[in-house]
Amino acid sequence: MKTHQGFTLLELLITLSLSALLISLTIPSFTKTIQKHHIDSNMSKMHKFLNYARSYALDQNTDVHICGSNDSVCAKEWSNTLFIFVDKNNNNEPDEEEILKKYSFDLELDYIKSRLATGSKYTVFKPQGNVSWTGSFIYCPNDNKEENFRRVTWNRVGRSYRGRDTNGDGIIEDRNGEVLACRN
Repeated sequence: MKTHQGFTLLELLITLSLSALLISLTIPSFTKTIQKHHIDSNMSKMHKFLNYARSYALDQNTDVHICGSNDSVCAKEWSNTLFIFVDKNNNNEPDEEEILKKYSFDLELDYIKSRLATGSKYTVFKPQGNVSWTGSFIYCPNDNKEENFRRVTWNRVGRSYRGRDTNGDGIIEDRNGEVLACRN
């Protein structure tokens, strides 16, 4: 009686080919999931930062500034750092001794756009918890795919919330139901 000792070369090639095919089909989906998680994680941290700034302003009875930056200067379009600071010298910039918290983002080629009611580069949480200017931070991916746009917005009383997909198409809209705009 003859026993089978292993795979034939043909069986091994078929198994490897099927495995390669399955891997090639799942990698794009897995990459997309990782990218979405990375974006959502950064936006969640931004949301927490806004809540921290409001809480600090209320607890310490002081004005608290928040802005995004690429080089320690507040900017409307940025990709590196979010600052929370108490502006003791009234220059509207996060000087080293004034910074309460900063968070560095890992956005590679992507950027975040600050949209403030007055066109300013920063907003101020007042001691009552309200803000000087309403606005949003909009995450803008370099590939400009609308399904990757994200938004964190704060209202006049200082409460922040994340953007929502109101019509179920997988794309976050602004408060008017329009797709978020990243390019001017």
